[in-house]
Amino acid sequence: MEEAPPELQADSLIAKGKNEEAARLLVRAGQKERAASLFESAGNLAAAAELRSELGDFEIAGNLFFKTESFMAAADCFRNAGLYAMAENCFLKAGDEKNA
Repeated sequence: MEEAPPELQADSLIAKGKNEEAARLLVRAGQKERAASLFESAGNLAAAAELRSELGDFEIAGNLFFKTESFMAAADCFRNAGLYAMAENCFLKAGDEKNA
């Protein structure tokens, strides 16, 4: 018997309320955007932020990193997004006045 495609497996896991497990499956299948949304809905903001950053969604990633108090990662994302004031704020929160 053939294994169901990752999308169907993920849908089944989501129906069971296992969003984080579904997200991990989707990452392995290369569906990072959908996985990031599922990680976020499951409360795993750090994993969602990492994926958003990999996808180039720097403002969203920065906000997620900020919520997890990963201020250096947030600063890098905000800088990549051209949001320099927000990046400066994050560098200051991280205690990195040199980059602020």
